[in-house]
Amino acid sequence: MRNEQDKAKVERMVFLKFVENAHLDYDLSTIRKGEISEPEILEPDILCKNSIGEYVAFEITELCDEKIAKISNTLKDEEKYFRTDENSLVRGIERKLTRRYTTPYPIELICYINNRTILTANILQPTILDRLKVQLNAAHPFRKIWLLSEIDEVERLWSNEQ
Repeated sequence: MRNEQDKAKVERMVFLKFVENAHLDYDLSTIRKGEISEPEILEPDILCKNSIGEYVAFEITELCDEKIAKISNTLKDEEKYFRTDENSLVRGIERKLTRRYTTPYPIELICYINNRTILTANILQPTILDRLKVQLNAAHPFRKIWLLSEIDEVERLWSNEQ
């Protein structure tokens, strides 16, 4: 388990990769952790202004198999033979979809892959969309959901602006 400082560094790095690879216009000098008015609040993970001066909050989540995440750091590379549990990946997103955030800003979810799943983004994307159809059509806090792949490609998984 990462401490909050390490987690914040990873979230910032993922957000920077996301903005660069999605070719979105955000003022990176405005990146903040959590709420501007209440810095002790640790969520959403990132707050940043876009090109029209609107703050957008971002929740960052890694798509990883829980079993792989628990043991992968203790194994040598040649010992890492796993089968990814798709249910574990979907559960992580489901938890985010059911959370409630205390921010006045629109929130977007960035899901990223960081080598703790065997499945690649092109396989995960349809699986996620198929498994989460009901939840995505129900009320949840996000206006967009993004996928940052293992090769830093960005796909919009879902948007309420469809």
